[in-house]
Amino acid sequence: MYDNDVLMIIEDIVNYKYNFSTTDIIITKCINKQHQNYKKDKSFYFILDSNASRDFGYWVFESFIFINLLRDLNKTNPNIKILSKITNYNIKNLLEFFNINNEIVNTTDNYNNICYSPRIYSIYYIHRLNNDNYFNMYLTNYINHIKSNLDVNDNDNVYDFVFIYNNKNPSYNDEIIKNLKLNAKNIVFIDNNYENIKYNLSVINKAKIIILLYDSSFYYNCIFLENKFIIIIDDYIYRPNGIGTHINSNPFLNYLFNIIANKNKIEIMKLADIYKFTK
Repeated sequence: MYDNDVLMIIEDIVNYKYNFSTTDIIITKCINKQHQNYKKDKSFYFILDSNASRDFGYWVFESFIFINLLRDLNKTNPNIKILSKITNYNIKNLLEFFNINNEIVNTTDNYNNICYSPRIYSIYYIHRLNNDNYFNMYLTNYINHIKSNLDVNDNDNVYDFVFIYNNKNPSYNDEIIKNLKLNAKNIVFIDNNYENIKYNLSVINKAKIIILLYDSSFYYNCIFLENKFIIIIDDYIYRPNGIGTHINSNPFLNYLFNIIANKNKIEIMKLADIYKFTK
């Protein structure tokens, strides 16, 4: 099923689903070439989906970091459609930031097809990432693309603080933003809504200190940073989805955390301490 152990290549896919928390993909194939959806000319798809997570920040590392595979395929076949069942966030802006303009579809509209897929990764599977050359090569490519395509100007402002917030918890964010506006000088607020990837990451890169609540966006927003002071707000680090729980029990996230921690200073603070720190 793999071509040179790099790409999974499957023909005549009708549908697919992942076997949760494993590296398996379950395929339904067309066995009736007389089916109305089995068209004369072959179609091509690239699966850009997630094995386990519907969180944008995790999907990036489970799937999107392998986007160079699609870019290489586009050189010889510009008619590949991106096949993804993701509907709860917009991936188009990130694709554009990586110069990908392929059509996005949620289903195979032609059963006479060839589907390409990267290897299957899941944050819930115990991958041995330290020795995984495949994963690390594409992760490095992903990070280098971000660093090479940010808006960088020597005359641009350098911000003392950038606070990254998430609209999923507006009342809690509103309280923090209100207090930070009163206490902190030279602070910029980034709405982590993925609508302007290049702008958001460029502003974060210009900050001396980054402040954010702990969730999946921490990994996505910080993986490319170097020599920054990153403050994570987490009052209960051993809650089910707290940072203490994740980095002690999830090898995938622990691996990403260590990449960020080795290049930056990270401190975990309770919310009350943030207001004291920024005065």
